[in-house]
Amino acid sequence: MTPSTFDSGFRRGPRRILAVGDIHQAPNLDQIDAAIDRIKPDITVFVGDYFDSFIYDHHDHVRRTANWLKRGLAHPDRVYLLGNHDLPYAYPYLATCPGWTSEKHRVIRTVLEDADWAKFQLLYSPNASWLFSHAGVSRSLVPEEVSDVPEWLSVQVDVGLSFMKFERPHWIFCGGRRRGGSDVGGPLWCDFSDFEPVPNLNQVFGHTPPADGQPLMRQKNTVDSTNICIDAGGSKGLRSVLLLDDESLTEIPL
Repeated sequence: MTPSTFDSGFRRGPRRILAVGDIHQAPNLDQIDAAIDRIKPDITVFVGDYFDSFIYDHHDHVRRTANWLKRGLAHPDRVYLLGNHDLPYAYPYLATCPGWTSEKHRVIRTVLEDADWAKFQLLYSPNASWLFSHAGVSRSLVPEEVSDVPEWLSVQVDVGLSFMKFERPHWIFCGGRRRGGSDVGGPLWCDFSDFEPVPNLNQVFGHTPPADGQPLMRQKNTVDSTNICIDAGGSKGLRSVLLLDDESLTEIPL
């Protein structure tokens, strides 16, 4: 498989960023690390869902993934975002996701302590034009009067985390239509089929795996934004990553 280049659609590019999709305890973590070493990006952003595989779900896979995260968190040029499948392990009082078990929780929390979880982020934005999240931020969730969406979202995250401490709901953590909601999900739960691009904001996210016959990476563009879902997992692990290099976006197979 040769690398494929997407239409970038942005006027001012970010730094050279490698984006890595949902891992779900994949067996090819060494391939991911090797790709980072080979590509040498300025920064690598992981968009979450490291746990709760439905294929590789033995406690050895769980521990291996947790230890890999522990080592990775020591790298200053790596950003680790939380996915919906990671959130209950980071914040034990939250409702669990499908795939969660008390045994996995025990194994993960033995390796990743509170100080480690504090290094994870919910969103990452290198500038006002680009946003990385686990599942994407859909247009209906952003008030029309907001001009700098990443800055507004950083405030929303702070409010959401403060709500979480008191076990109060906040839209940042809400599920969408597939889970009984009346609107699309927040940036940890937005399904690609519900996602609507935000004007003048380019987004990279995961969460929604490709259906049979679909490309590994799927794109929704407008005249002023590029939006790519990079959940590229398969039965043998993550199959490709996305490189944002100045004014080009390239899918790189592992």
